[in-house]
Amino acid sequence: NSNNGDVLDLAVSYDQNKVMASGVDSRVICMERIPSTSCAESKWVLTNQQRSHTHDVNSLAMVYISDSSGSLGSKNKCRELLCSGGVDTKVCSYFVSNMKKYRAKIAYKYPTKAPIALSRGPRILSIMRQDKVDFFQLAQVKTDVENASNTALNEEEAYLGSVGIASNYNLVAFDVSEDGKFLAVSHTAGLLLFALNFVECAGEEDGASSTVLVPKKLNIPTDANAACSALKFGTDFLICATTNGPINLVRLETGSDGSSVTLEHSFDQKSDKSFACESYPITE
Repeated sequence: NSNNGDVLDLAVSYDQNKVMASGVDSRVICMERIPSTSCAESKWVLTNQQRSHTHDVNSLAMVYISDSSGSLGSKNKCRELLCSGGVDTKVCSYFVSNMKKYRAKIAYKYPTKAPIALSRGPRILSIMRQDKVDFFQLAQVKTDVENASNTALNEEEAYLGSVGIASNYNLVAFDVSEDGKFLAVSHTAGLLLFALNFVECAGEEDGASSTVLVPKKLNIPTDANAACSALKFGTDFLICATTNGPINLVRLETGSDGSSVTLEHSFDQKSDKSFACESYPITE
């Protein structure tokens, strides 16, 4: 390619007249053999290039869709697809016979991290969306194993509420405490902390009670407010792996006047002598 970037993968069409290549320049290109009377005089030319990915395209694979008889059939009946996968977590597909006419189709953008968290105590399932975190109440575990049965979760009935994040930045990481009382969310600009309160409310019509989520945003000290790539709650603390290097240990305390947040310690990239451990030889 023009940038002299590394080529990471190659794929060849069924008729062996097209070669597809991908690399670190985020492109997928198609080189086609020009028909000639002899193989020695055949020439290869660049006929198409698509940039459906944003980063390195690591893998290419050819997929053949058979006809009703289960065989590939003739060249005209065989539907030939090229699939590409990259570090941007996208899986894209292309029609090999008509790459010039059709743009790539993104099959699914797989998340790099699981967008779910489970608070096992109150059995609350949390799901991080693009601009909010949804909360659902899971059914309680039945102690009677013999009479227990699997029942599909009614999403509408199980929905407790959402915490909306009004921001121009993408959400990067989140976690919910084991007791379901705290929510931590990080976007590319900083860290957000919420105290969660699930209130039982009686219905106006039928009198049936329902649970309503009431979140409260907590103030975070300046020295603890940093963008994080990963978050993990402990019993009364939050571990924050910041994007600029240090790992912060944030203490959460709940009192009669509300919740307080303090930075207890920051583990820098360079360990202090007090944290250094001596190495001992391994013996049988």
